[in-house]
Amino acid sequence: MNEVEISRRIKSEVFGKLIRVYDAVDSTNLRAIELIKGGEEEGTLVIAEEQTAGRGRRGKAWFSEKGKNLLFSLIIKPCINRDSLSLTSLTAALSVAKAVQTLYGLPVECKWPNDVMAGSKKFCGILPETVLREGDHPRISLGIGINVNQKIFPAEIAERTVSLSMLTGKELDRYELLAEVLQHLENNFRRLGEGYKREILDEWIRFSFHFGREVSINVDGQVINGIAEDVAEDGSLIIRSRDEKIKIISGDVSYDTRI
Repeated sequence: MNEVEISRRIKSEVFGKLIRVYDAVDSTNLRAIELIKGGEEEGTLVIAEEQTAGRGRRGKAWFSEKGKNLLFSLIIKPCINRDSLSLTSLTAALSVAKAVQTLYGLPVECKWPNDVMAGSKKFCGILPETVLREGDHPRISLGIGINVNQKIFPAEIAERTVSLSMLTGKELDRYELLAEVLQHLENNFRRLGEGYKREILDEWIRFSFHFGREVSINVDGQVINGIAEDVAEDGSLIIRSRDEKIKIISGDVSYDTRI
């Protein structure tokens, strides 16, 4: 991908106003964090064809074939506090889901807190990382990885991973998808800043199959079972377990996809 073509195709006003393209980096989030510390402002897009040390949540590796997918980080200045980082993930996931549905008409699902799925398989992961600057509002490096045209995945993840190309049966235009995702990201984060937090969460819920179902949540090795009921305004998951409501701030969710 090249900067000129990205600039020509994007429709967003702020997100992507400055673009930094790399052939290969260790991690786009790490590059974006360096830029934030150097004073880079909101809207900068860091994108790479390959990550040599791509990361997901909890330090998990992110596998991606060079030149096939979208691997980028966006510098944003969120209107939420540090305790609401999950809300950043949910807003980003909603944006990706809406972009994919708009372009390809695929039935997609948002899985709490930061994945976008098709059926029981993941095609997008999101990793927001906060950077504090003395005397200033915090910035976030919002890392997004989308499996676009990759066909083969490592054996250890192949059964639970898919690409959009595999779902549609054709090669897809990565520039078109990037532009659509950036547009939805900008719109939704603007709405978040205007006070439409509950509306954003309700839209995310409509893209999720968790609710009203039995889920298992691994929280630092402890498994909590219950019925998913709602998402709090800080992005936490609310479940009911043994007639008690429990607020889950961070964890890995699983549930029976056959239901």
